[in-house]
Amino acid sequence: MSELLVRQAERNLRVMRLTEYPTATEMINHVTTFNKTWADAKRYESRFIEVDRCDLFILSLPRRDPTFTIDYREFRKSLSNANPPTWLACMKIYNKIIVEKDFEEAHDKERDAMVASVQRDQHAGREYVKETRTCYRCDKKGHIGRDCKNPKRMPKQKGGATGGATGGKEMVDGNGKPKFRGALAVTKAKESEEEVTNTFVGGALRVVHTTSPPAP
Repeated sequence: MSELLVRQAERNLRVMRLTEYPTATEMINHVTTFNKTWADAKRYESRFIEVDRCDLFILSLPRRDPTFTIDYREFRKSLSNANPPTWLACMKIYNKIIVEKDFEEAHDKERDAMVASVQRDQHAGREYVKETRTCYRCDKKGHIGRDCKNPKRMPKQKGGATGGATGGKEMVDGNGKPKFRGALAVTKAKESEEEVTNTFVGGALRVVHTTSPPAP
């Protein structure tokens, strides 16, 4: 019975494998399981020695993951020396890899959290625009001028032609209201057809509305 149990424990050590590209937690779970299985084998008087323990553990690591193959390449060769390295030396390498993995995972989590935060802020910004902003090109809420798909007014040209006294600016908005203070005098003149005074532009500005040119 004892011989059967030791063979089973030794077989479990030989076939044990750590998953490819493991996380730090998976690495810790793997070495915990390996140590328990090793303890079972020795309890049943296995003939495995410390060198076998190191060799079997290295064989259980991912073979295509350069993180393990590079760090353990020289270590495994040295197991055939007259004074081979110990299990403690084997675990020092393994623990170093765990620390590196843990640091990488923490960095990835921090980066993912930052990306998620930016995405939330961008979404909140879009929702704010939808609720509060009015497009100056179509007078509809929900977007801004540069995103307008159905413009009623085209954007003004830069550094080009001017439009008379207003310099190319439209004096009124879509509702017929003055868009800037200088338009107030002209707007009132059109409404009353009489002299008006604009107190907003450099003091008193007299604007006279005429319906026909003066006689020669």
